[in-house]
Amino acid sequence: METTSESNIGSKQRKKFQCTVCYRWFFRKVHLTIHMRRHTKEKPFKCSICFAMFTHNNTLVAHMRSHTGEKPFKCTVCNVGFAQKSNLTAHMRIHTGEKPYRCDLCNMGFRQASHLPTHRRTHSNERPYECSLCFKRFTQNSALKRHMKTHSRRKSSSLSCSKCHERFHSEEELKEHSLLHEDEVFAYT
Repeated sequence: METTSESNIGSKQRKKFQCTVCYRWFFRKVHLTIHMRRHTKEKPFKCSICFAMFTHNNTLVAHMRSHTGEKPFKCTVCNVGFAQKSNLTAHMRIHTGEKPYRCDLCNMGFRQASHLPTHRRTHSNERPYECSLCFKRFTQNSALKRHMKTHSRRKSSSLSCSKCHERFHSEEELKEHSLLHEDEVFAYT
């Protein structure tokens, strides 16, 4: 009878191709070649429409559906279509209530793994997204985008520079702008 350690040795002997960066073993050279793109950042597959680049052909095929509108993966409950199977899998969790991704700090559950890093920022108070106009910081890009809409409203006529009459969204912007005029000498005739 073969023991676990003997079967592991046999498995490694069958895997003949090893990555020189992370030392992972592969059965076939083609799998090693594909794996190496992770380390080299090579993206040989290019979209002919928007020129986006991809490491795998199947990722390009899925991307092309964003241009064609094709959604071959259908929900059996509500018939919503998806371009990628992974999106259908995540969607199905809405119907099942499954939340397999858990925060290790508060045990809050999420349907998608991608939501977990964003949630963790609420514990660390990390705010990587900054407004370029008022420098307020946010934990999520979506919150920054929502905030940016407050700047796109018409500028208030009550917040205007007394020297050049330029208008501003906030008092902070007006104060910062007024510093530009401090060194100016105005000619009076």
